[in-house]
Amino acid sequence: MAGPWATSWRNSGGSPFPGLRRSSNRCAPPSTRAHQRGIVHRDLKPANIWLEPNPLGGYRVKVLDFGIAKLVDEEEPQVGAAPTNPATASGTVADQNLKISPAIPASRALTQAGAILGTPAYMSPEQCRGEEADARSDIYSLGVIAYQMLSGTPPFEGTAVAVLRAHQDKEPPSLVERGLKVPSAVSRLILSALHKDPSRRPESGIAFGHLLRARTEGLGALYRRAFAIYSEYFPEIIKVSLLAHIPVILVAALTISLTWAGPEAGKPVPLFVGLSFGTLKIAATFVTSSTIAGLVAIIVTRLAAAPLQPVSVRSAVEVLRRNWWPFFATGLLASVWILLGLVLLVVPGLVLTVRYSLWAPVVLMEGFQKGAALRRSRELATRSWRITIMAVLFQFAVPNLVAFVIGKLLPIGSSEHRTLVTKTVSELSALSSVLVLPLLSIVVALVFLKLRRLGGQDWGELMDHIGEGTTRPDR
Repeated sequence: MAGPWATSWRNSGGSPFPGLRRSSNRCAPPSTRAHQRGIVHRDLKPANIWLEPNPLGGYRVKVLDFGIAKLVDEEEPQVGAAPTNPATASGTVADQNLKISPAIPASRALTQAGAILGTPAYMSPEQCRGEEADARSDIYSLGVIAYQMLSGTPPFEGTAVAVLRAHQDKEPPSLVERGLKVPSAVSRLILSALHKDPSRRPESGIAFGHLLRARTEGLGALYRRAFAIYSEYFPEIIKVSLLAHIPVILVAALTISLTWAGPEAGKPVPLFVGLSFGTLKIAATFVTSSTIAGLVAIIVTRLAAAPLQPVSVRSAVEVLRRNWWPFFATGLLASVWILLGLVLLVVPGLVLTVRYSLWAPVVLMEGFQKGAALRRSRELATRSWRITIMAVLFQFAVPNLVAFVIGKLLPIGSSEHRTLVTKTVSELSALSSVLVLPLLSIVVALVFLKLRRLGGQDWGELMDHIGEGTTRPDR
């Protein structure tokens, strides 16, 4: 039987722990849902975590030894448990119940029949007091394991009796205070898992895992992951991009034809024709960029939740088809607000661009729409303005850089055709978005997933929503 955090992992540099990377499954086996089924392990420690090699060259992490696990709603008395109020008993809880030599290290001491259940070095304060243990007790033990993995030692060392007292009375030193090169956000998160008050710990093991990974993945890891997805699934991604670019390609072909047609080639076109083609180009660009953003968000989310499943462009298109109206209506609303902000004052427009940059995955992955989707996008962005702003800057910088390079590399031609060739090159360089937009959309989708992890949110809700294809009403 696997434990609360039993899941598939594979080698990667993006994990909170070197060499390991979580790989969830949309239809996770029941054994991975131990806490959801009311099962508390009560003896999580490194000796009970097993790394099993898999055919992919990575590992499957399994939690072993459920010998003292229990159901939360069990009514059986804890034989030999200490009084819940140590002040009413003579001596300490540890002295009364652990029938072991005080000289035995806490990491080696084992509980016995009639004693407190657990291994002292990894026991939660409530376990040390002999109180009822729930899933949050296992989270404390997982925090101890994470602390030990990063520092080399548990937060408290010494004899079993001394460690049991320390779990109840002492605050563990932070990893930063110990001089370790650990991000302060990671140190704070692990200390939150080691909080004496169970209600102050992460709400679940899944949430703790997501938070830990989100705080250890920097922008460099995010961009490396984006380029890895882009290169590994290039055929499928380009297929999506070409499909979405059909409106832009048609408009570009019409524009080039109009530029070169007739004896007046290269002369200014009538105002009405220019406005018509300009409006058509804006509409085509909006539809194309929105479609790519939506389809790529679906693909990237599925890869994050189930990396071993094949990428299906058809299923992504089907999800977008079911949600096409709220999706494009929300995108149009976001575009109007951003455009107004840019026209009235540039700075408000840039701020709105950052706030609403995640609208596409929010609509398709979480089911919000219109105003609710824009508020949700802003809420996610506030979890890390730095990451969101960098993603938006990446979106602006890459297309402009590509257009500049293309403009410099392609020949302009003789002077008599300079105007015609310049306009043609301009239209063709715009088609470089076939290659560029998917990469930018991958970055946005990964930022969306990272910001969700910063909130301790699981993949399950996203995958269930993709399957149902429903949306929440605007509110």
